[in-house]
Amino acid sequence: MPYTDKARIERFLLHDIHTSFDAQVIEWIEAMSSYIDGYTNRTFIADHGESDAPTVKLYDGTGKYTLLIDDFIELESVTRDGVELDDVKTYPANTLPKYELYHHSGFPRGRQNIAVAAVWGYSEEPPADIMLACTILVAGIIQHHIKLDGETTKEKIGNYEVWYSDKQAKDFINAKAILDRYRKIPL
Repeated sequence: MPYTDKARIERFLLHDIHTSFDAQVIEWIEAMSSYIDGYTNRTFIADHGESDAPTVKLYDGTGKYTLLIDDFIELESVTRDGVELDDVKTYPANTLPKYELYHHSGFPRGRQNIAVAAVWGYSEEPPADIMLACTILVAGIIQHHIKLDGETTKEKIGNYEVWYSDKQAKDFINAKAILDRYRKIPL
């Protein structure tokens, strides 16, 4: 699911985008949503799989009682070398997303010996500020294709050029600041 839509972008730009550009706008939205995932090392919309069943990811045991894993919103099961573990605690305790497991017996060292079945992702819906950041980025691409009044600033986002008037450059800086707050060090 993309992190913005045409209507949100039109409201941000304060003008309509002709329907003949719908396919192109969708492509830009998908590209910027993907860019956000790559930049932050997160997926902001939970992946429920094809049959709404949790999916399994394998992790290397660390020899410690805790194990850092990818963001998830719901834990189904944890197995160690094929044996299901009970009483696995998830952290942070009172917020989503979860990204750490604790087990009183630990997670013994090994390659791909820990299997975690979960609903992976940051949340059910992207946070409002992530939707805003995506909207700003796509609006900048659109503005590259229309005449802007006054001075302009160009930024390169992935394979796309994003143009902002001086007034809108602050929006781009704010969008980057939003994304920086969500950045996660890859596992």
